[in-house]
Amino acid sequence: MTIDKLFSKLRNNIPLAPNSNKPFHQHLLDNFENYLSGLEQLNSNEFHKRFHKIEKEITLKKFITIEKKICDIIEESILEGRNGRINSAYKMLRSLLKNKTKNLSDNIYNYFECDFSEEIKEFYRIQNMEPEKYEFPNSMKHCPFENVYRTGNYRFSLSGFPCLYVGSSIDVCKLETSKPKDGERCYQAKFILKEIQQRGNKKQLFLNLVPPANCTDEKELFYFLLLYPFYIACLAKRKESEGNFHAEYIIPQLLLMYLREEKLLHGIKYLSTHSNGKDNCNEMINYVFPVRNIKDKGFDYELIGQFEMEEI
Repeated sequence: MTIDKLFSKLRNNIPLAPNSNKPFHQHLLDNFENYLSGLEQLNSNEFHKRFHKIEKEITLKKFITIEKKICDIIEESILEGRNGRINSAYKMLRSLLKNKTKNLSDNIYNYFECDFSEEIKEFYRIQNMEPEKYEFPNSMKHCPFENVYRTGNYRFSLSGFPCLYVGSSIDVCKLETSKPKDGERCYQAKFILKEIQQRGNKKQLFLNLVPPANCTDEKELFYFLLLYPFYIACLAKRKESEGNFHAEYIIPQLLLMYLREEKLLHGIKYLSTHSNGKDNCNEMINYVFPVRNIKDKGFDYELIGQFEMEEI
């Protein structure tokens, strides 16, 4: 199998569709096995030719060993999470992301990073509310701290912990937002990123969970193959439409916990699980900004202050 053919096969598998006959952890394990099998069918000479300039020490054999380790730790972390041992699950995933991996030149989490200062500068948000309760701009901000008891269990955030979710287009926001209930109206806003003074050489860094649209860039292709287990573990459609616990959220929420610990990381960008592969990828991206400064009332003004807000 060629690398390009494997890329197309893997890319078409994102977002990961649910399996009606299997629980998520078993479905994910099956996909890991298919992925590793695909790697083993690659030609080692082609692998070396295409990627030796990116990672000089890597070989296909070493790469497969790394990927097996990543799959195993993700699988173990999900098992710990399902057993209620979140702290243990987090330590496993943190160790994988943080510690140096043999035969790679950097820590795993650095392969996720993208410089947010080079990202698009406009984002969008939709809220469904009763007109008498709507007040711009506060209604478009993250959940106020005095109302965190209302925050639910979302893909990249935990109950009781507010995050600001915005999208790269109105279309993706519509897909992510339920239809207005009786008596509600749909309100829309644009978030315009202000020019933020950088301190020294520090950049605004995001964890990037948006797979490349094609395999023309060798660096992007290598990063995609390396991080593929994370893509399908984080970008899996929910099997159950209702309920408070979703195994598909375990790894994404652990990544958010890691992001909160790493103060240089500002948020997560990820492909919407509503994407069907035919959409313009750039218009199907979500961004999640976790609050940094917890208070008893109001908002995280350091976070909100990064944006100008406009009603649309």
